[in-house]
Amino acid sequence: MALVAASIASQAQISVIQIKQLAQGLLPFELEANGLIFALKTLTERVASTCDIICHLQCDKDIVINDNNLALNLYRITQEAINNAIRHGKAQRITITLTSKNKTLSLSIYDDGKGFPGSIDAPPAAGMGLRIMQYRAKQLGAKLEFLARHGGGTEILLEKQMI
Repeated sequence: MALVAASIASQAQISVIQIKQLAQGLLPFELEANGLIFALKTLTERVASTCDIICHLQCDKDIVINDNNLALNLYRITQEAINNAIRHGKAQRITITLTSKNKTLSLSIYDDGKGFPGSIDAPPAAGMGLRIMQYRAKQLGAKLEFLARHGGGTEILLEKQMI
């Protein structure tokens, strides 16, 4: 009986930690306080520790995004792509890349998961998360692509022209 109680207590502690991490993801305070890059770095660290996978961020050091709407939508697209890679793709490695070149901001989220079933050109329409990512990209005036990666996995690539 004591063993069952200890197991329940341990599971409850894990659940509390997961709920706190979920709440932090829902309201990314670090986004407003410290900017997108810091928020993405915090997200990747949280995902790596919570899901026991390799998740990291690569970005140009000179990127500054002052538009809060742009920053929030980029964060949410990244968050959804990570969730899909883990939940549906069973990814063990996820890399987020944020670069700016020739007035084009590029956000890439790629993984080593099993990818999309069927054609990558027409990702499953049933996925609400994919539709939300597409909607967010459209609101930003950005181009969003779902790409098959050589050797398996998926890349979600967003490109936005900056003025």
